[in-house]
Order: sequence, then structure tokens, then C-alpha cells
Amino acid sequence: MRLMEALPSGKFHTTTNPHPPAPASVLAGRHGRASRRPGPGISALLLGLALASTLDWTLQAQAVPQYAGRPFVLVARNKVTDPAAGFQITDFARAQVVGDAVVFVPLMPDFKPGGVFSSRGGYLTRIAGLGTSTPAGTLQSFHRGFARDTSGGTDFVFAAGPAQPDALLWTDGANFTVRLAPGTVLPNSGGKAANFLGEPFLAGNAPAVIAGNQTTAGADTFRGVYRVEAGALVPVADTATALPGLGVPDTFSSQVGFDGQAVAFWAAKGPTGASQGMFVQPAAGQALVLIARDGDAFPDGGTIKGFYSPPFVAEGAVYFFAYDAANVARLLKYAGGALTVLTKDGALTAENDALQGLGQFGLVVEGGKVFFPANTARGPGLYVLDGPALQTVISPGFSGGLAGISPAAYVLQDVAGDTIVLMAADTAGNRRLLANLARPAIPVIVSAPTNLTVAGGARVELQVNALGDAPLAFEWRVNSPTGVVIRATTDRLVIESAGALDSGYYDLVVTNAFGIASSSFLLNVEVPPLIVSGPDSVTVEAGESLRLQVGAVGGLPLAYSWEKDGAPLSDVSSTSWQFARAAAAATDAGRYRVTVSNAWGQVTSAEAVVIVTPAPPNPVVAGKRLVPVLDGSVPPPGLDVPLVVSSANARLWGTRFVFAAQNALRQWLGVFVWDAGQWSRLLAPDAELPHGLGPAQGFSLVRTDAAESLVLLGLKAGIPVGIYRWNGAALEAIADTTTAIPEGGGATFANFLGEVVHTAGRTLFAINLSGKPALFLHDGTMLRRLIAPAQELPVVGSATANLTSLALDAGGEYLTSAATLRYEQEVLLRGQMNGGVTALLTKGDIIPDTESMVLRFRAAAANEGKFFTVVQSVAGAQHVLELQPDRPRRIANPGMDVVGEGILQGIEHLSLRAFGGRAWFTGRLTTPDGTVRHGLLAANASGLEPVFFATKLDARRISRMDLVGVDSERILVSVFLEAGGQAFYANVGPVNDEPLVLQYARPAAGTLHLSVPAGTTLEASDQLGTTWRPVAGTGAVEVTVGLGARFFRLRRP
Repeated sequence: MRLMEALPSGKFHTTTNPHPPAPASVLAGRHGRASRRPGPGISALLLGLALASTLDWTLQAQAVPQYAGRPFVLVARNKVTDPAAGFQITDFARAQVVGDAVVFVPLMPDFKPGGVFSSRGGYLTRIAGLGTSTPAGTLQSFHRGFARDTSGGTDFVFAAGPAQPDALLWTDGANFTVRLAPGTVLPNSGGKAANFLGEPFLAGNAPAVIAGNQTTAGADTFRGVYRVEAGALVPVADTATALPGLGVPDTFSSQVGFDGQAVAFWAAKGPTGASQGMFVQPAAGQALVLIARDGDAFPDGGTIKGFYSPPFVAEGAVYFFAYDAANVARLLKYAGGALTVLTKDGALTAENDALQGLGQFGLVVEGGKVFFPANTARGPGLYVLDGPALQTVISPGFSGGLAGISPAAYVLQDVAGDTIVLMAADTAGNRRLLANLARPAIPVIVSAPTNLTVAGGARVELQVNALGDAPLAFEWRVNSPTGVVIRATTDRLVIESAGALDSGYYDLVVTNAFGIASSSFLLNVEVPPLIVSGPDSVTVEAGESLRLQVGAVGGLPLAYSWEKDGAPLSDVSSTSWQFARAAAAATDAGRYRVTVSNAWGQVTSAEAVVIVTPAPPNPVVAGKRLVPVLDGSVPPPGLDVPLVVSSANARLWGTRFVFAAQNALRQWLGVFVWDAGQWSRLLAPDAELPHGLGPAQGFSLVRTDAAESLVLLGLKAGIPVGIYRWNGAALEAIADTTTAIPEGGGATFANFLGEVVHTAGRTLFAINLSGKPALFLHDGTMLRRLIAPAQELPVVGSATANLTSLALDAGGEYLTSAATLRYEQEVLLRGQMNGGVTALLTKGDIIPDTESMVLRFRAAAANEGKFFTVVQSVAGAQHVLELQPDRPRRIANPGMDVVGEGILQGIEHLSLRAFGGRAWFTGRLTTPDGTVRHGLLAANASGLEPVFFATKLDARRISRMDLVGVDSERILVSVFLEAGGQAFYANVGPVNDEPLVLQYARPAAGTLHLSVPAGTTLEASDQLGTTWRPVAGTGAVEVTVGLGARFFRLRRP
């Protein structure tokens, strides 16, 4: 077993991770890779599954961290399918600076390396991938690592092969040379190299590697550290050779440290690396030196317990991490035979952050500087030791500009000169390769203007410094109230005399063929405000949104003071440049203006006149006007609190409407009845239940026809414990938890959580018995079982897990859908009271007159021997079908032309009802002018009839409508409002559409004689747009014209 892969903490002594600040969801499974080119160290197994269709190369320049005066740019990201790769990039392995680009190995969805690619940001270039032809054969397998030539240039070496990564290939990015052929003999092993386990490392012309062979697939039986010389492997150490102070090792680190002369590595022996040490070979052919091993003393006290792998070698010195029994990690340097502590966990940075998690995220030495990431209490950071001074490259808690993620960890990949390559990772599995490239392909803003304030009339000259492949295009955009204005198209913005129109927020945008970079700043010019647009006069219909806006520029901040008819509006914020009403009312009519001010002056707009026209009257159905009978935001007459009622808990009941209601806290209030405008409570929420079940804890209603008795479910702790009929004086049990289950061996029902319908004195209900659904019918005198648990049914067999979409006809026939647990199979059944069932439709059947298949059965209804159902297609559309004896017929569907109204867009399946041999349901349609309207339709095989459609009721816009009930004279609908809330409407209002005409005479100055018809109200106002006050009296009414009574109107309640 590879100990390296068995220890997710990256240590080689214990499987316990002593550094909790690294989130487990980010770094679980890391290998502690930290050689000359530190590895990824982040488990690909924890990646999220979200896909991105294209790369987003936009970085906000001012938020991006920099090093050596160069911002970090996005090189590559995971969770995307790049055209050059041809697969979705899941994660990243090795990444290094090669020439002026970053070369990296991406991982495919199966977490195998997908090749070697390069990028300067903006696009990827494939250097070698699956199917690439080389002198070693056609490549089909890659190792996760590679190594650049540290002496410079664009050369690098990587491990790959036709079947396994058992060859070393040298490339300059275009040409390939075999440095180590497939099947190379592995010295001391008696076999051939089968896999390069650790990334090769290259210094000048000399690579060093860790290699192994396998006698059993997936099991390394031999491993060693080697120099590559003249096409052969020269052993440094292996699992057949004793090491000083350790003996014969069992395993080695995943990578070596190598500077062209000295090779350093970690090795261990025993169970879980019980004995381990750090070793170096100062030069080829020289004896191995034990640097340190477990049990040795640290220079600053304490004892070494284990190491983080691998080491790093620079100019003969060896750098590595080790930790003690208290899990405190130290960064150590070995040079000249002496060991020195450079820093340790707990050391304070210049920002007073304590370092945590040293050794887990990479290590690179470049130009005498030691670079490493670490965690802190504020998050991850990137640091550099320049001599004894600890400096911060990226501060902890940084969350801006890193290609859309907030990092939870950084993994250092490479440093070459002043170019740093690192991977940023968040807890959602997102990975970003970033580098401060000297010559990025995508635009990068190095420096740009920041917020500045200038006096009016001042000369302003601003400049941007940007990198990126030519040609670069520049735009300086100012966000004006009248739209975006482009002020300049070069790298320089010059304003000779700054004024109000120059003041504002600017976006500086730099683009080229590969991407876009942007920066924002505020130019604040100290001048008085200037109004450049609005507010404009407007006419709106009552119930529509009203919005007045003013566009102003000038020195910031600007303050706004709105007034209506000369009076200040106190409900509009002083920072708001608009006056808005979600639903305009008649009282919003009037004359408006706004004063804009700042520290240097003020300006007042011209008046804007708002006219509010009346909304169209509510629709008339069967000779009666739709009016609200219950508004969820207002207590009904005679009651103290508003009633909260779901669509399922409202019913037609003879000539009355009944509601099972809760309060705003979802506490049951009882069952209430509306009767000719009068309200009463029929049942308290704690009404006594029959058969000794005690007081209820609420009630819900059962779906019934209007002419039927009132049938309810009695609740306890939110669970239905019985089905009850109201006999006019008390509750009678149809079935409850004291009722014996027919053919149930004396057992009683536990609850009534399934669907229930009641028609013609019969009650049909589905219920689960020991996890299996069954169907029962109470015919008014006795209870019988129609479908037994686990009964063999058409299509689904005995695997039925759901019985839904119940419908019951007066003749005793019924509908139900039967489905398996996850609806893999579903069938619509028609049944008889004698227990026989017939399959009508099955999931996967073609919906009549379409090419779509049935996905689900959503609802059913029956009346006068006709059955209807709503089916959902695979595409998600709802279709209404009439189930005729010969075949189902589609009678309504989205896209159907509703004559005189528009095109039907959607059907509310839960509103399906049947009456008069027709299906009734609510839906929404789009008129020819694009208006969305909601309403009620009736349909059968003979045709589709629109009953009514409206965009608003009582000037309130509708967002959805459900049908509650219908009979020969009345309908009851539940209406959901765009502004929020719910109301129930019924066609019980009077219809009087005669126009009102206010007749008057002027017998004397200051006096009017007005004629007020019966049934109307005279109202007066001081001026248009203010509150109207009622004037008492009907017939001939004399009024005095004066204060508060200059305008008059008639209104019919």
C-alpha cells in the first residue's frame, strides 16, 4: 500500500491531522506535496458537480492581489469543459511556470490526468493529450506531474506512455524526445519501471525521479529514488537498500528535492511509517546523509515526531517541514551540516496573524526567498521569508478578484523569478489556477485610478496601466442617469474643465480577443446638482405600478426631497431618486416635483402630473359580479383577526362558503361559514370528536361537490385522526382511529394521511397500512376495501407505493393513479365498487394528439359519468384529458387558442373540478399584445369555453388563481396577488354598469345643488389627488363650496 496515499493529513507518522484550521471539505485527502514544484494537495473526490458552459476570464483589477507589481490572473479553472481539453476539468495536479506561460496537468472527470496544457489566461493550449503521437508511442496515460527545466527556456519533462506512465519525455512544447524509454530496467528490483510515482524533477539537463514497479495491479512492490543519466536510472535509494539511521525503507515521499546536484527525500519504514527520516545525497555518487529522523531534537526544543513530504533543495540547502508531539509544525533549513528553524506554527505575521497548518500547502525557495502558504484564524494566506523577515504576499481573509471564489486554502505550485503560481480552493469544490504572469494573454489592469474628488472647473487627467496581448481596447464609461456614456477610448482620460456631467461612477474596461478586465472608481466634482432627466408626467391604471424618477448629477452625495401637491412626502427616503407605488390608487393622482441638493447647492424639478384611471370592473359570471368574500389580510366582519386559508381548505356548501382557517402563526382557529355576507364560526378548533377521541386540534376540509354534506378531517398534532360529516348539529364519524379496518384482522386505522374525496354520500380515501397503500369506500352505511395493500394491479403489480389523483362519480365508479415508490411506473386506474380495476393510461403512453409522453398523473375529477384527468408530459406541460370509453381525448393544453382571449400558457392542475359533464380549471393565457391574464375555463370533448379572464381584481394584479368550487350558479376561486397575500372571490356581487353622471345647479355664489342617486355616495375633496371625504345625503343635496370642498364626485360602492 502506498503510505503516501493512506495518510490524508500529509504526514508520515499518523493519520490524524493536527491542523484543524484547514477545512476538511477543502483539503481532506491532501498529500502534503511540497517539492520544487509543489503538487495539488487537494482531494478531487470532494468536488461539486456544477458545470460551467464557458470560461469567465473577468477579474476586477482593484480587488486582485499582486506580487512584484503584477496582479494575479486566472490561468485555468475547474468545472468547465475547455475546447482545447475536450473534457470537463475536474481538478488540477502539477502546475509550473514554463517560459511566459503556466503549464499544468488537468484531471478528467474520472480524476485521471488528461494531458499537459499551457495557458497565459484566456485560452488553453494542448501540448500533449490522449492520442498525441510521440517517439514513445501514442500517449494514453499520463502521470500527474512534470518538471520544467530550472535553467530557463521552455523545455520540460513529463511522464506518460501508451498504456501506463512509464516513459520520460522531453519537450519544448512542440517536439518530443524520449529521455527514459518505456520498460527501462529498475535497478535492484529485478523488474522494469512501471510507473513514475513522484513527479520528475529537472535541473538543467539532469532529471531526478521516484519510480516503482508492480507485480500486482495497484500494488507497488518496489520503489526508489533515482537520477536519470544517459537514458538509464541511477539509484540514489530504494526499498532494497539500507539507509543510514533507518535501515531498509518501505516507502518514499511523493517527490524529491533536487537542485541539479543534491537530491533530498523523505523515507519511512514500519507500520504507518513508524520510523522515518529526511535524507540528502549532496552530489551524484556521494554517500547518503541523514538530516533528521523521528526522535531527534528540534534546534529550538522539543522532539521530531514526523515530517511533511517532500523536501526542497536550493543551492545545496534542504528545506522541509517537521512537527512535534504537540503537532506544532516547523519550517527547517539544513545547510553545512546544521539544522535551523526558520519559522513555526504560532509565529506572528506582520499583520499579527498566527500561522497555522504549516507544511500542508506547499514550499518553494526562489532567489534566496522561501515561499509557503499557511492558514490563520482569518483564513488562508501566502507568505515569503526574505532572510529573517516574514512578509505577506496575499493577506488572510482576501475574497475579492479570485475568479469568483472566496478561498478556504491556497496551494503553492511554483515560483520562478517573480512569477508565482498557486491554486485557490473554496469549500464548494471550486479550484482556480492563478499566476502573476509578466506577459498574460488576457487583459490585466496593473494600475488604475482610485476614487478622487476635484473642484469644479479643475483639469483632470487619468491613466491606466494594463497588460495583455495586443491590440488592447479601452473604454472609460461614466454611468449617467440617461445611460452609459463613453468618455474616452485610449489608455488616458482627459477632462479640461470638470463639471456636473463629469461627476459620477466610472467603469474602466480593457478588452482584447481573449478577455476583459475592468476597474471602477468615483470621480466626485464639487459642483451643485444638475437635473438631466425626469420626473415625467404619467397616466396609470389603478392597480398598476407607478414610478417617477429623476436623473441628477453633481457633487456627491445627493439628497432628494419629494413633494405631492406642494406637501412633502414623508414615506420617501431622502436618498431615493424615485417615487414608487407597487399598485397605484386614486389617492396617488396629483402633481409631483423633487428637489435635489448637495453641499454646494440645490435644484428643483418641473412638476410631473400623475393621473390614475379606474381599473376595469371585476368580471361577471352567471349574471353576478366577482367580489371578495374573504381577504387574507383583513379580518372578516364580526371577527377579530384575518383568516389564513389554503385553497384546499375552502368549499362551496349549498348556498354558503365554508373555510377551515388558521391565524398568521398557523394556529387553527376553526371552521367558518360565509352566508349571504354574514360570517359565523361553525366549529371551534377544539370541538369534541366522536368515539371518545377528545377535543380536536384543528380541522381541514375534504373535497366535495357543492350539494354534498360538509365533510372534514379532524386533526390532532397536525395528523388527521378521522373523517367526519357535519349533520347540522354535530360531527358524525365516517371513519376514525377507532374504526376497524375491513379485512384487517381487527386492527384499527392509525391515521388518515392519504387523499380523501366525497361524492353523492360516498367517501373514497387512500391510506397506508404497514407501509403499503390501500383504498377504501364508505357508501354511507358501511365501509369496504376496494384495493388491498400489495394487491396485484395492472402495470405496477404488487409494488404500489402511492395511490393518488382520486375521483369518485355519483354512480360509484372511481379513478386513482397507482405508482411505485419513486414513480418509475405509474398507471391511471378506473375502478368499480365491486373491486374490479382497469388500466386507462400508463406512464410513457403518448398523450393524445401530441408526440409527448405521459410523465405523471397530477389530478382527477368526475361528474355525470364523465372522468377527467390532468397529466404532465415529459416536457413538463399539463394537459387536461377526458377519459371516454373508446380512448382518452385531449381537451385543453398549453398553446391552445382560447377564442376571443389569447393563447393558453399554463394549467393549474390542483384546481381541476368536474360539474355539468365538463372539466373546470384555472389557467393563465397570453393575449395578442403580450398581457398575461388569469381565469377560469370549462371543457369537454365538445369544446373549450373561457368563463372569465382578468389581469386584476379590484385593481390588484393577479399572480395565480385556483378554482375552489363550482355549481350551476356560483364559482369560488382562490386568488394570489402579485403584491402578496391571498383572497377568495365569488360571483355574488350585484351588477350595475350604468354610468354615473353628477348633475348640479348653481343657485348662488358659493353654493351648489347636487343630485345624488340612491345607492351612490357623494364625495368632496379640496384638490385632485388628495383624500375624498363622504358628503351625507341622497337626492337633492346642497353643499357650500369652500375649504375642503372644491371638487366633487359620485361613487357607487
